[in-house]
Amino acid sequence: MKKKMILLIWLTTIPFIGFSQDFRKIGIGFGYHTTSIVGDSVRPFELSLRYRINNKHTLQVYAPLWLKKDNQKIEHWADFTKDEHKKMYKQIYTHSLWGIGLGYDYTFYSYSQFNFFTGISTDFQRYEYRNDYYDINYIQLGPIDNRLPVYDDFYKKIETSYYWDRKTGISIIPNTGIRFVTEKIAVEAKLGLYFSKFDMEAFYLGKEKGLFDEEWMGWWKSYYPDKSKQEYTIRPNISIALSYYL
Repeated sequence: MKKKMILLIWLTTIPFIGFSQDFRKIGIGFGYHTTSIVGDSVRPFELSLRYRINNKHTLQVYAPLWLKKDNQKIEHWADFTKDEHKKMYKQIYTHSLWGIGLGYDYTFYSYSQFNFFTGISTDFQRYEYRNDYYDINYIQLGPIDNRLPVYDDFYKKIETSYYWDRKTGISIIPNTGIRFVTEKIAVEAKLGLYFSKFDMEAFYLGKEKGLFDEEWMGWWKSYYPDKSKQEYTIRPNISIALSYYL
């Protein structure tokens, strides 16, 4: 009976063999990916929260994020344009991606402080390309005879337009990799394969008002049916990540 009791206690402690009392389970991480639902033209960073169930099993919640913005001046105004109005001519290009995902991995072999693992994750991503255009349209009020036009010959109208391309998709990503682990730090590199399904859409929004008016006098919206479609893709992804365990 005593031997059976000792054996039972030994079996229940197997999952904790090799753990120190300082084994840290919760970690925060930062990573980088070489691809996304858009392809390798968008390479998002990653913020993650990890939970080590034990030295074999790890769960994580992660968020891929990416932003690129380009402001361009437009300098095709008329000679009579006032200096304070020239700054209203501009075009802004914005590329952004955000997402949320869940992942799990299993360490199938360990050597010293190196863990070899395999796992699977799934995520939702949304990408948006946006083009914002700001302009002043000068509308001639009446005939101009035998002289050059001046500022007061025109009705000034602010025109603003926004164009969007959007992609939203869900991916399943099997992966395998290697992880270097210390008490507080884990550094990993892994190779994954994105199986993605995503929807695409595009639309345009415009509005206008007089230069000195308080309210917009009109707006319009357009869709592009030829750009509304669904696609499936498979693409490889290499990612690296650094985690700190609290």
